[in-house]
Amino acid sequence: MKKVKNRKPLDLLLFFILGIGVGIAFGMSSALLIRHNITEKKKEYRYEIVSLSSCDSKAKLYYQEEKRNVYLYCLNSIKVKENNNLLELKNYVQNHSDEIEEMVRKMTIDDEYEDGESILYRDYEQLSTTGFSILMCSTLDGNRDIYIGPKLMKYESGFCQVEENK
Repeated sequence: MKKVKNRKPLDLLLFFILGIGVGIAFGMSSALLIRHNITEKKKEYRYEIVSLSSCDSKAKLYYQEEKRNVYLYCLNSIKVKENNNLLELKNYVQNHSDEIEEMVRKMTIDDEYEDGESILYRDYEQLSTTGFSILMCSTLDGNRDIYIGPKLMKYESGFCQVEENK
């Protein structure tokens, strides 16, 4: 039978210190993980997008401004969250006329069109839970309309055309 070596006191001390170090590291990482989970907050979104249950692929006039119309495409409504209140966008812009411009500044340019300078912007779930798109028309014939639709909205036939051409 083989004889087991007796451990030296120095070896035992190193194992003890190593064991304490591992225990402290484990305890600290557990505490940080628990703290992170407790303090983690749910992301607050500024806009609530309500899609239509079925889309007929026609843009609906949402509201009118002096020099442009704003349409919803495949959406039922878009609401702005302010001070824990949800306000319909068309009502909100009455007192905050630059809200749509503020929205597109925070969105990603997805496409630019050769009809003048029309631009399609997308929110990839940074401003809302579902994401949405805004087409800002700027055509050579003077159309400045706005189309707000779901995240994957495309430039459809009839978009960005002056009223008599629609």
